[in-house]
Amino acid sequence: MFHNDNVRNAVIKSIINEIISANLRPELYTNSVQSIPIEMTEALLSDGEFGVGNRLDNAYQAFRISLVRVLAATGVDPQSGTSISGSLRINRQLAWQLATVTSDASASSGLQVLPGTRGLELFAKACESRCNDELAVAELRNRVSDLEHAAKAYAGDRASLPLFAAAARPKELEQSTATLRRDAYRAQCVLLGIQAATQVRGLIIAPSRSGDPNKVSLATYQCFTNLVRYRRDRPSRLLFIEAPTHDDGTRALGPESMTEHMHEKFALDEELSTSPGDAIELMVEGPRGWVVLKPGETGVESRSNLVFTGSAAYEHPRYRNAKNSMNQFAIATYVPTETIHLDCLMSRKLAEHSSLPERVDVHCFDASTGLPMRPVKPSDPAFLFEVCESREIGPTELACDSQTPNMAEVVARAAKRVSCTVNDLVGVRFTSSFAMSPMDFVISRQLPDGHGQSDFRQ
Repeated sequence: MFHNDNVRNAVIKSIINEIISANLRPELYTNSVQSIPIEMTEALLSDGEFGVGNRLDNAYQAFRISLVRVLAATGVDPQSGTSISGSLRINRQLAWQLATVTSDASASSGLQVLPGTRGLELFAKACESRCNDELAVAELRNRVSDLEHAAKAYAGDRASLPLFAAAARPKELEQSTATLRRDAYRAQCVLLGIQAATQVRGLIIAPSRSGDPNKVSLATYQCFTNLVRYRRDRPSRLLFIEAPTHDDGTRALGPESMTEHMHEKFALDEELSTSPGDAIELMVEGPRGWVVLKPGETGVESRSNLVFTGSAAYEHPRYRNAKNSMNQFAIATYVPTETIHLDCLMSRKLAEHSSLPERVDVHCFDASTGLPMRPVKPSDPAFLFEVCESREIGPTELACDSQTPNMAEVVARAAKRVSCTVNDLVGVRFTSSFAMSPMDFVISRQLPDGHGQSDFRQ
């Protein structure tokens, strides 16, 4: 980095004069093209995006300068893929990549579209036959060689270079995470052998069915829309449950009771589902259980909608106490899904329903490690999933849900398990797009103090 402005300006002037002397004729191009040399020199004099003194930054900027010089000497607009393709008779994709590189002073984004080794060789050969400046072409080959060596030294190979480049600038990476997550989602569909367009995983909090004013009852609903198998040779896990525990950490259910517990927790609603019940199987291994989609047809013929409703075997604390300050509900997702909705609904009969939006939140954890997937602090860079801002929902929003058929009816059937109707409920919905699988979402609700509130509202 040059800290002396006089030295910096002298170097910039020297490089600009060198480019101009190599037949870069400003009158041929627009003002934006004339500014390229200054952008290049500013990037060349910076500390770089891949570390101070890293060869990759300098090699990229030197390649850009050489690239502009050769294109200018050939009478080609460096920023026009059409001009490059037509004049040098190379394919449009290669020409577009080169025009993007000449326009982009950022090494991290430019290297993501840098042509491969063969593409750069084809371009160099085209320049040899059409460019009158042999020295400029020879220098281009040297710069290409330098860039190839720098890429190999930094990334190990050219194939890995775009991945390192994408991660080099956290702010830009955060903007591109949607594309990266979508690519990962598509790969997971093939690897895990299953896909869903939409999942809705919902929790309903209602007054205690036993009449205890200090407890609440819970019901759940799980919806899979446009579920498709990719592989016919293996079963696919849909839902997961672990035996509940007492306050002291001991298991509330033994292994022999797990199957019955799962039937209560994840009951397939065959009327609202489009796949027969014999396509579903319950698997129990000790204190853990899974709802599994059996092997079967793939592709469009396997497409189905599945709806499960259930209720919790045990009631949960309603108010904050010495042992509990919040309710937490883990939701494990095993199916790669375009859009996952996470609902937390509460009966209007509970006085605290009006403060639910401020008290509920969703966090995400890697199912294999149990570590948080969201940034630990706001300054952390991009994350592997996206949970959108929450929005409030009620009977009207549920009835108008265009992504999930019969959504209001699904919620009504789940609510019936805890003696509620869909019109009793208000709540919050969180949405995640192209989340990694498997993933553990955790809905957390801060418990209110129990003083000064009426128990129920009629």
